[in-house]
Amino acid sequence: MIRGILQPSIYLIFELSSRAANYPIDFNIIIYFPGMDKKGPRVSTTRIECPDEQSPLLRAVVNLQHSPSCHRPPCVSAAGKFLEAVRMITTHLRVLCCKSQHHSSMSASFEPLSETGRFVKLYVEPMFHWWGANFRLLTTPCLGTVEVVNAVGKRQCVVNGASHNYAGFYAPTTESEELQRLCLELLPVSDSDGVPLLRDAVHAAIAGFFDSDFCFTTSTGYGANYVALPALIDPTRTVVVVDRVCHNSIFTGVYLGRCSEIHKFNHNDMFDLESTLKNLPRNSDQDVIVIVEGLYSMDGDVPPLSALWRLKSEYGFILYCDEAHSFLSIGSTGLGCLQYWNETHQADPVPWNLIDIRTGTLSKAIGGIGGFISGKYFLEERVQRHIKQIQDRDHISVFTSTMVQTLLVIDQPQRISRNLNRLAAISRFCRAELDRYGVYVYGDEIGTPILPVWAGRPSASARLSFALRQAGLLASPVTAPAVPFWESRVRVNLSADYSDADVNSLVNSIVSAVVSMGLCKRRPETFRSNNFKELQKTELEESEESRISSMKIKGLINLASIQLRNDCHSRMPSLGADSARNGHSARSMYGIGAGSARWISGTFPPHLAVERLLARTHGAETAMTYADATIGLASTIAALARPVLGSKRHYVLCPQSATGAIRDGLTLIPPRGKRGVGQQLLQYRSSEELLERTCHLAGRGACFTSIVHANDVHVLTRLIQMAGKCPITVLLYDASNFVNIQHMYSDISVSDSGIGQVQLLVYGSFYKILNLPGGYLVGSEALIRELRYTSRGYMYTTSTPPFVMEMVRGALEASSVAA
Repeated sequence: MIRGILQPSIYLIFELSSRAANYPIDFNIIIYFPGMDKKGPRVSTTRIECPDEQSPLLRAVVNLQHSPSCHRPPCVSAAGKFLEAVRMITTHLRVLCCKSQHHSSMSASFEPLSETGRFVKLYVEPMFHWWGANFRLLTTPCLGTVEVVNAVGKRQCVVNGASHNYAGFYAPTTESEELQRLCLELLPVSDSDGVPLLRDAVHAAIAGFFDSDFCFTTSTGYGANYVALPALIDPTRTVVVVDRVCHNSIFTGVYLGRCSEIHKFNHNDMFDLESTLKNLPRNSDQDVIVIVEGLYSMDGDVPPLSALWRLKSEYGFILYCDEAHSFLSIGSTGLGCLQYWNETHQADPVPWNLIDIRTGTLSKAIGGIGGFISGKYFLEERVQRHIKQIQDRDHISVFTSTMVQTLLVIDQPQRISRNLNRLAAISRFCRAELDRYGVYVYGDEIGTPILPVWAGRPSASARLSFALRQAGLLASPVTAPAVPFWESRVRVNLSADYSDADVNSLVNSIVSAVVSMGLCKRRPETFRSNNFKELQKTELEESEESRISSMKIKGLINLASIQLRNDCHSRMPSLGADSARNGHSARSMYGIGAGSARWISGTFPPHLAVERLLARTHGAETAMTYADATIGLASTIAALARPVLGSKRHYVLCPQSATGAIRDGLTLIPPRGKRGVGQQLLQYRSSEELLERTCHLAGRGACFTSIVHANDVHVLTRLIQMAGKCPITVLLYDASNFVNIQHMYSDISVSDSGIGQVQLLVYGSFYKILNLPGGYLVGSEALIRELRYTSRGYMYTTSTPPFVMEMVRGALEASSVAA
């Protein structure tokens, strides 16, 4: 029973029946009054110890405070939903009326091959890029402002709200530029094992930063969850309970661990989590892992750590936290969600050792490409054992440039603190101003640097992104499945690198764009300029702190280069002076980091140049590149296992002896895709068995996806003959040289007239060919365009830094000339 009395001193008194309460209770009560239009006072969270287990009453005095923020997002009206249906129909018709004029034997009119591909072609691409006007080619570094070019070549300088440069460390300094030059000239190495001195220094620095017992690095932030979760999960005795809005990489890691019992709880709903934990059998031999994120990138909020602490104390689970967006973005010194919570909830702090294991990325706030796993001693052996068993070493290697940048950033605590104080002040100012104008922004108004602005309809989020760009702000639309369908939004990432004028422009751009679309009614209030002292930007002057840090890192680079030259067992770099010059030139032009995934922030000219060169070298229509070759191959295989248009049965054939990324890809195929309606996963022991199975299964309504090692390329012609007129996609993997697809098509066409039914894909690794990070996929325009949206390792991974891609371009050109 709850009885409330509103007192003149704005205190609310509750009496709660609590006969079974033997633990602290956390109140987070929201009260709405008539006529407040979903706005209302917020009741501050209060923690109360029950004085007596048998006491029938628990008395609490809760401070009632008015909050200016809306607690629930607006709703899309029935008329709005009807308009969305109309928009989808008109978009469909417009695409059909504007078919591409490019034709080829491989991909006539770029027709999609699957239902997913058709959805991408008819809705996703045209609305997301707004018919080319919102295409993003970045021609300057991803700093506070960036120059962006659309599909017709129009240039515009905009405030950058699409990058993950939270702490403002992408901007070059004298020390960082000097270190990067030295690193590229002495240590242009992708293999972390080749520079153990530098690798171990990075591990120690990250572990020391979080005061944890161990640290390991991975090639990407996506890869951190890809490695850590399978290491922790025992398929027979581990239960995973995960927030349902967690990163795709987290679910990928859980599935790779073959966890037999997975539960999802509603986002930040501790009652739902507790209900799940209560229903689990109490088993001393069972591990329960609860997974949360430090800062949810689509919602702008943090997990309720005090409630998690109470539940952890009672149920004894392992708390796993992905700090990809919270590392070096929240907390006064960048320590993430736990520091942020204790600083903003001083009446309800949690212990520093609450989190058992963290993962994070070096691709966002740091500005490189990589990830890390850091945690308590009792988990170290599991992670280390799993890493030793990984066959594809590029998957756990970090480019030396990122190692150097990581050491330089972490070793400057004063600069971190200064920048993050500014970032928090920018966030508070922006949220307060947007709230004053009636713009609904998801998340924690205290100061998280992510502003998800409500748009409602998916097409409205795409249109809002374009309107923001016209107003001078680059920001990305977000729709289902990342967020609920009718809660589509545009995400704005803030940066400490903004000038005061940038902050003013950002707020004005959002307000003007939202008002122009009718998503809110502008209030008749004058705009408040951010003339606060805490917002005054400190110039990145040379400081004693950075000078000392730079000297230490120079010493490490020199020692590591000597060790590399003396160790004949190391993988020596194959890159020459030309490659280093290419890297220096591109870094001066495009900066140190890509800033985000390509669909979020945009793409750089070196990425497009590499893809054009790959397509030309392989005789293919187009290409796509991955930051991590292992994850790229696995996610490509998983994405190809989907229903194909016009086929009743889809057979996916793969070699039984395949290991590493191939095996991971098969594991990631959804259960319904492995043996679902119309789809079946089959394995073959030899090329002869592959041919026999294809011949036996070929028939009316069947199609095939065959995964073939590049060494078995000789079976292609016979394989396609066996398939007859059935559609067949062949993925050649582990290519150690450049396979020419056009020549293959020529050979096939001599003996088979059904070439239009054939799709050839070639997957290769820059790591294996050039000793540079990343992988690539070449093939038809239709299939590559689909995979850019369905291959999770591409969609959700920060792209390779543009200066590294320029090094790849130079090395590819040199290799093609030599060939």
